[in-house]
Amino acid sequence: KIRVNRHRIMRRDNYSCAYCGSKKSLTIDHIIPKSKGGDNTWKNLVTCCLPCNFKKGDKSLEEIGMKLIKKPTEPNIFSDAVGQGLQKIWIEYQSSF
Repeated sequence: KIRVNRHRIMRRDNYSCAYCGSKKSLTIDHIIPKSKGGDNTWKNLVTCCLPCNFKKGDKSLEEIGMKLIKKPTEPNIFSDAVGQGLQKIWIEYQSSF
C-alpha cells in the first residue's frame, strides 16, 4: 500500500478540483466527512478548491447535490501520484531488454 499524503492526492488529481475542475486555491476534501465516519484513504480524499469546499462543508455529496468529475482511485507504484523516481526506474528496466 502507498501512503496517502496531501502532495500525492493533489498530484493524482492533476492539481485540479474534483468537483469543478478549478486549479486555483486548492485544498483537500473528505468525500464522506470525518464527522460522518469518513477516513483518510485514497478513495475518500480528493483535491478541492476553496469555493467547492465551502459549498460542500460537512455534508455528503448527496445532501448538497454535488458530483465528482472523476472517481478517486488508489495509485500503484508506477502511478504519477507516487513520483517520477519509480517511473524512471521502470522505464530504464524496460529498455534493458
